[in-house]
Amino acid sequence: MKNFKQWLNAGLCISLVGFGTISCSSSDDNDDDNFVQYDFSKVANTYVNKTVVATYASMKTNAEKLKDAVIAYQTNPSQENINKACQEWIATRSDWEQSEAYIFGVTEEFDKALDSWPLDKTQLDAIMADTKPIADIQLTSATGGFHTLEYLLFRDGQPRSAASFTNVREREYLVKVTTKLYHDTDGLHASWSGDRVTKFLAKPTAAIEQVIDGIDGIAGEVGPGKIGDPYKSKNVLEVESWYSWNSLTDFKDNIRSIENAYLGGFDSNNRGDNLSTYIKGKDADLDAEVRKTIQDAITAINKIPEPFRNQLDNPDSADEIEAAIEACNKISAVFVGKVKPLVVY
Repeated sequence: MKNFKQWLNAGLCISLVGFGTISCSSSDDNDDDNFVQYDFSKVANTYVNKTVVATYASMKTNAEKLKDAVIAYQTNPSQENINKACQEWIATRSDWEQSEAYIFGVTEEFDKALDSWPLDKTQLDAIMADTKPIADIQLTSATGGFHTLEYLLFRDGQPRSAASFTNVREREYLVKVTTKLYHDTDGLHASWSGDRVTKFLAKPTAAIEQVIDGIDGIAGEVGPGKIGDPYKSKNVLEVESWYSWNSLTDFKDNIRSIENAYLGGFDSNNRGDNLSTYIKGKDADLDAEVRKTIQDAITAINKIPEPFRNQLDNPDSADEIEAAIEACNKISAVFVGKVKPLVVY
């Protein structure tokens, strides 16, 4: 994720200890004896178990498949095996992008390791040209994670030709980076357990406020950031996932992370207690508006022609790009301006 979630540091008025949350506007500690606070305990529990943990469990499973596919390619560098590795990268990537509404607390550190971008190609090329054993190289946020793997695996939106993978160091490095990525997904999954989750759930209203802030954060990152920044600069290096041409899929999966957080579950066939039900009870029209705003953003992103990297200076795509940015802005507006006041009051 670009700039390691700068929006979080600048935009959220929260204090985190693990996943314990003290909100500057939360009403969990309201001193008014006549104040009756809605009990968000079930909603918060669903968020942890059916949304966050379920997403990271799927990601860990897919990351292990990716690791196995890369090791198989190292053993037998065939085109079939590199194609399989690319498929598993896409599957694991989808789970990660569908988790980006949940990146707060300890998760930020995993974000740096997994998804730092733009890729430092100069440093990566230097590693490939060096003679230092790959085993002795220390991975950093700039030389590991999804985008390093993407660069090694893809060319122009397609699996890289096995015939072009002639540098043995590249294959060794591919295994090293993929193994580290798998261990990071394992750590990420484990991080949403034990004392941290206990603290997160201790104040349910503050927890749901944090959920809403996470939704606002990723909506702002996708629209003005992931789409808007490269559109303004016309710099393809600012486009996330441009080697694989997976950018628009990334963006849509980010919006789906918002949908999952709101509707209560990573699996659309296994939802639980959710924020949507609460909002619907307060204002059915608002719940319908929220759901429509989310779907409108996915639809708007779908209208941007593939690949996104080729549309930055294409005047024929300007209307679609600007509409997608605006659709993401509307998500932020409805959650901050209308949903949040019904939770934090």
